[in-house]
Amino acid sequence: MFEEADGGILFLDEVGDLPPAIQNKLLKAIDEKQIKRLGTNQYVRCDVQVIAATSRDLRGMVRRGEFREDLHCRLAVLRIEVVPLRERREDIPALINTFLCEAAGTVSKLSGRTEEYAIETGAVEMLCAHHWAGNIRVLRNTIYELTSYVHEGETITMERVGEALAWLNADAVDADSDKRSVVDVAVEKARGNLCSSPQLAEVLQALAQEGDIVLPLEVCVLRRGETLKEWMLRAKQCGIEAAWRASSTGKLREAAERLGLDYTNIKSQLHRTRNRSLQPRRVAGAG
Repeated sequence: MFEEADGGILFLDEVGDLPPAIQNKLLKAIDEKQIKRLGTNQYVRCDVQVIAATSRDLRGMVRRGEFREDLHCRLAVLRIEVVPLRERREDIPALINTFLCEAAGTVSKLSGRTEEYAIETGAVEMLCAHHWAGNIRVLRNTIYELTSYVHEGETITMERVGEALAWLNADAVDADSDKRSVVDVAVEKARGNLCSSPQLAEVLQALAQEGDIVLPLEVCVLRRGETLKEWMLRAKQCGIEAAWRASSTGKLREAAERLGLDYTNIKSQLHRTRNRSLQPRRVAGAG
């Protein structure tokens, strides 16, 4: 690469990922303006200007001994910091529209017909709320993935976006605070740091189809020391109570029929697991 870029500019992406051996060679090439061809002892002079980019904290890596300090000094002559996508969320809707147009253009070229993609407002809001650890590159890939699931005339829904973000979270393995996952953000939201719990409830209600029963968020947590059997019992109880609240008559028998359970059995279960009245806790908008 250095030899081909002689007299010009060489761009090195994700320089923070370079192993120590390559860091040594890169420093030597920048300092001495020469490189040694692979498999020979011959040195070739290369006058190259280097532009390096990284998504990692090089100064922190230098302190931890993961990146050469002298190489960092040579690369950091002029630093340009690009603000991460999560700190300029107002740009995300325009980026979504741009990537949707790009995807439509690609499909149109392949199919020979005009293609357009639409996306729900709520779906855009979900994408704007996501903590994009991979910045624009990951957002672009996500939009392209979403368009691949949509048929002609269909709209990208909140449910589809939720599934895509869940996959992103499943792929996230870096626990660094700079790369929080969807679950991390959801926990913060639930604790009231980013938004109130009513907003989360609205998202769940929006994802639900007609006739669905929305279960409480606490079912998603396996508590410390809780066995799977104990969790299943708790989840069953939450399901019964949710079905009871959603019933049109407010009667436990209707909830039992909706869940396909025996009325006597679930009544006995509620008696065993709860030390309060069997009257359901009604919520605004339920039933």
